Amino acid sequence: MRVAAAFALILLVALFAAACGCAKDTSGEQAARERVRQALIGYELTYTNIAGHPITEPIAAQDITSVEVSYWHDRTAWLAVIRDGLWHIYFDMDGATLLEVQQRFVT
Repeated sequence: MRVAAAFALILLVALFAAACGCAKDTSGEQAARERVRQALIGYELTYTNIAGHPITEPIAAQDITSVEVSYWHDRTAWLAVIRDGLWHIYFDMDGATLLEVQQRFVT
């Protein structure tokens, strides 16, 4: 009897979470996060050295420190932190459109 009651309680909680929208759709988030990662790999970052000459370096998978939800101006966006914070790259929430590249160091 206790097993049936526990099962009923678990089912009730799951139905409540689904009905109130409390359950997150992480599959969509994961897909967007993966689109951002794939767009970043091979993307070329350009900056100037002390002599003023442009330096271009591609992003490798290990350069991506994190991809997290953040804010860009007044909207929710993906923030990709590159090379331990040297670069911040913003994408829309679909992960399809690059919004801005910020160089976080002075050259």
